[in-house]
Amino acid sequence: MKKPDTAAIVFFCGLGTLPAFLFQQDLIIKISEAGIFILLNIFFRKKVRIFPPLIAFLSIVFMNLLSPYGKVIADAGFLRVTDGALESGIMKAGTFLGLLYLSKISVTRETAVPGRAGKLITETFYLFEQLTDEWKNIEEKGILQRLDRLLLTIDSKKKEKLPETAEKSINKFSAVLFALVFLGSWIFIFL
Repeated sequence: MKKPDTAAIVFFCGLGTLPAFLFQQDLIIKISEAGIFILLNIFFRKKVRIFPPLIAFLSIVFMNLLSPYGKVIADAGFLRVTDGALESGIMKAGTFLGLLYLSKISVTRETAVPGRAGKLITETFYLFEQLTDEWKNIEEKGILQRLDRLLLTIDSKKKEKLPETAEKSINKFSAVLFALVFLGSWIFIFL
């Protein structure tokens, strides 16, 4: 009997957690789940940049405050902060960050989805990862020259053997932990 692939278990748990996270209407639970996804990302990968997600969170909340509705809780001259707009902005920002970190946890190079569709998905994720990793190494001046150099670099790497993963390997404990998060997210949807 073949041992189950822990990366596949984490992938399918993430896929199963997605609807429960999206349909969660309680603000505190949704933000808590997004925080758990961020913590799991730190646990699995130990590489989380704090500044970009914080900027994204604050930007989403601020843009949502520009269309006020509900009771006014603060007035800063040009900007009226309303409870409805603030709550909605925090909910949207939490959803965005939760989905971002849920996908970072669930999809790794080690994830092997069976079949031709799985091979296509794996290759797509690999190429996307290469695009984002190599972009900062390209030193061309113009945008078209940079894109051209980027695509040529990735094409030459693709012809080589796929590199070994630099990420922390997903062990059984991690898979069990993520399975518990999956079950917990479905339990919280009914609370």
